[in-house]
Amino acid sequence: MSTSSTGTGIRNGRQYLAGLDDGREVWLAGKRVADVTTEPGLCRGAHTLAAFMDRQFDPKLADTLTYEEHGRRYGMSFLTPRTAHDVARRGAAFYEWATWSNGMFGRTPDYKNASVMAFAAGADFLAQGRPEFADNMRDYYAFVRDNDKVLTHTLVNPTFNHAQAKEGKYSDKVALQIVKETDAGIVVNGARLLATLGPHADEIEVFPSTLLTASPDNLPFAFAFALPVGTPGIRLICRDTYDLNQSRFDAPLASRFEEMDAVVVFDNVLVPWERVFMYREPLLCNRAFAETNAVIHMMHQVACGKLAKAEFIVGLLCAMARATGKDK
Repeated sequence: MSTSSTGTGIRNGRQYLAGLDDGREVWLAGKRVADVTTEPGLCRGAHTLAAFMDRQFDPKLADTLTYEEHGRRYGMSFLTPRTAHDVARRGAAFYEWATWSNGMFGRTPDYKNASVMAFAAGADFLAQGRPEFADNMRDYYAFVRDNDKVLTHTLVNPTFNHAQAKEGKYSDKVALQIVKETDAGIVVNGARLLATLGPHADEIEVFPSTLLTASPDNLPFAFAFALPVGTPGIRLICRDTYDLNQSRFDAPLASRFEEMDAVVVFDNVLVPWERVFMYREPLLCNRAFAETNAVIHMMHQVACGKLAKAEFIVGLLCAMARATGKDK
């Protein structure tokens, strides 16, 4: 669970798929999945993403998808923008990634990379909790960037009681919460929704809800951390798959772009202190996404993806009109 930055930058598809063999606990259709890279309903999405990772090594796309620093190539989504030109470069990379699936594979790695970059660039905000939390985030950003890790995230607590949730509180029966603090880290227990790309990710970013009231009751629910998906005690329960093993001809989208969503259950999981970024600060949690500009950078990626999807849908509708003669 080290955050040592010993990686070499961008990874290829083979390296990515090999990284998913980490003993992770994933459940689909009532049974535990032995290998997400071979399991029907999951495997084709993993191999699609692997093919996307390979494109980072295409010489024709290198300057669009990556940037060079310290003699290494990193994904453009990790670039901290300091000029308008940097923002434009990032947008071009987001759009290029999105066009490969016509915007249908929305949670490509650049989405969460944008979040981690923003939190690292705004890490001084996290120091308001504890100074070391800012260093933790900068170290984690370097780790994810240098090792080209694929991230998922989970933000939403399950609702046990709607009246309670309306008051900005969470139920200790189901919601992810801190149950113990130790010298090694914090121990968390409970569930979170909804980790898109969860079974296909290397790491899970567990960041705070932005709906916490400043109540002592909410202190156990106020935190931010990240862990490998294969951490013992983490269980991913998948929704029904859209990939029903049909041919690419009959199911051109579902056969390739099933990115899968999962409920994440934490069974008394230890989070080392070096992986903690926020702790027992509800109001700080509420401000995190806005004041680090993480939401802006994440939405930049989303907007570029929606542009690619809109172009695809318009093109499809035009093709249908031409095929039926209604364009006349």
